[in-house]
Amino acid sequence: EATTVTLKVKASGWGTASSDADWCDVTTENGKLTIEVELNEGERRTTHVVVGSGSTTKLIYVSQRAYGVDAYVDVAERDMVVSSLADTLYIAVDASDYWTMEFEPHEEEWCSWEKLGDQIRVTYPTNKGEARTSTVNLVCCDVVTTVTLTQQACENVLVAYFMGSNNLSQALRNNISQMEMAVKEGALKGGRILIFMDEYVGSSIYELIDKGGECSRTMLKNYNTIDCTDAEVMRMVLRDIKRLAPAQHYGFVFGGHATGWVSDSLDMSSMNSYTTEWNKLRRQTTSDEESELEHYGLWMKRHVEGDWKTRALGYDGSRGMDIPEFAEALAELSPDFVLMDACFMASVEALWELRGVTRRVIASSIEIMSAGFPYNPIIKSLFGDWDNLAELCRIYVDSYKTSWSPNAAARLVDVTHLEALAEAVADVLPSARKIQKSWLSSVN
Repeated sequence: EATTVTLKVKASGWGTASSDADWCDVTTENGKLTIEVELNEGERRTTHVVVGSGSTTKLIYVSQRAYGVDAYVDVAERDMVVSSLADTLYIAVDASDYWTMEFEPHEEEWCSWEKLGDQIRVTYPTNKGEARTSTVNLVCCDVVTTVTLTQQACENVLVAYFMGSNNLSQALRNNISQMEMAVKEGALKGGRILIFMDEYVGSSIYELIDKGGECSRTMLKNYNTIDCTDAEVMRMVLRDIKRLAPAQHYGFVFGGHATGWVSDSLDMSSMNSYTTEWNKLRRQTTSDEESELEHYGLWMKRHVEGDWKTRALGYDGSRGMDIPEFAEALAELSPDFVLMDACFMASVEALWELRGVTRRVIASSIEIMSAGFPYNPIIKSLFGDWDNLAELCRIYVDSYKTSWSPNAAARLVDVTHLEALAEAVADVLPSARKIQKSWLSSVN
């Protein structure tokens, strides 16, 4: 409607004011500026009033909506969700009249909102913490529209858990150097790599950070000396990693020794002796007669406890961690997949323990050479396509075809199907020959 607005002006010797629109008239008198606008029966219109003081001028923006049109201010999307990566957005604003932005105290701290004519420029950095939200109120006359921007936590974080307080320490350091090379070459694509490394000199968590053509190894937490065969210690480390690197998805790499389904209590120091339990495990049973004796080709008994031998991995010095304890600790992270850079971990017994902890496991049914997996191409492939784990297996096997020791096998297993496999095996076992009744009864 036709409106008159009077403004007080502070100036040193000011005395000029003008408008370039015939529908907007301005006058000055006694330090006051009066703006008169006529009835607007057309479309929304805008102009500027120029106020002068000596050689200094200021602009006053004047906007008038069409008669009979209610005030409004809106954007195409009021609730926006963006990735964890740094970016700049431009948001078009549709308003019936002049509009402004209002914030709650400290609301816009992690990102910047800037009004540019009829749009907003929002700039935000990479998010390395929890998902976060910034809110702005767009105000036009008596109409308020709330716009929120939610930046997600990092999408993919790869956690490498390396137990190197043993003769693999240098090999694991080489693995980390390969990861650093991949990061240096821009492989992360917004993801993160956190490494827990246990060595004789101590244990720590650090992150490999892309510094634009360089890789920075940044210490996040130092534990000094801890016993990594303690499942509670592993649980603590994984809790710290989740706090330090919140993510939508985790992948987990284990690096270290493993004995598959052989217990930590087995004496591995004299494996060449025919009389050791190790060779009894490997010895074939030749008798066709049913026997009440233990079948060494299938099972071994513990040295002390007398129960069935289980399984071990890791090794901090000479001590290892039982795989069931490892699986229970790993449940703290619940990764999308587990890559076992350790010997013999594709045995069905070992994989069985990981069901319910993760969905997919990459492991080898044979020995893994001390060089381990080729992490430079694997990191590049993984962060390029988080779900294409079969490609990681192919990269691993292909890398050994031209090696001085061309021995490699990799298996990608969906462990969620192992329950069905167990049911099928249970149907077969009663009819299998040479299975001890005592063992069958313990299964049932």
